[in-house]
Amino acid sequence: MPYTIADHAHNYAAWCAATAARRGLPKGNGPLVSALEASDLPALLNGPPDLWPATDTDFAASHSDWCQQVMAIVDKALGADGACSFGRAAKLVAIYIKTRVVVGDLAANPFARVAHPPIDRILLQNLASDPQFPVHVRQLWRGTTWTTLSEAEYAVVIESLRMVVGEEPWWTIEQYWSPVQEN
Repeated sequence: MPYTIADHAHNYAAWCAATAARRGLPKGNGPLVSALEASDLPALLNGPPDLWPATDTDFAASHSDWCQQVMAIVDKALGADGACSFGRAAKLVAIYIKTRVVVGDLAANPFARVAHPPIDRILLQNLASDPQFPVHVRQLWRGTTWTTLSEAEYAVVIESLRMVVGEEPWWTIEQYWSPVQEN
């Protein structure tokens, strides 16, 4: 079977995603890449873009499914229930989508607009230090540890971030993220 550009894009995106999400997990990128590949997400992205989630509601439902799939597979691979939190799975999914869709030729697709940004300490701490946001929201961001977020906690963080982006694409919030800060 020939090596295609879709294979190449997947491999690179999977490596980026696993590297970004593996903080504190044993066994390197392997369990995360395997879990990502076993989820429905890569197959979806290899299919027609008009079948991708195009609304916040559709994305949220699909995102939850992908994260649940990733969590179950990583936990099984590592032999520990709860080794992979929803927050970690969400970052894996977000970086994969960001790399495959949001920063690529497919950025004009509605999916790129509704895909959640990667949630991590850099983003949250930089948002928390901006005095234009209400104190209670800045406290939430400052006190959030992305590697331990449950699905419910993740939903609260995402809802709090909605006030930052308003109707703009989710990726615009990454103006608060920096590639030079340590996560």
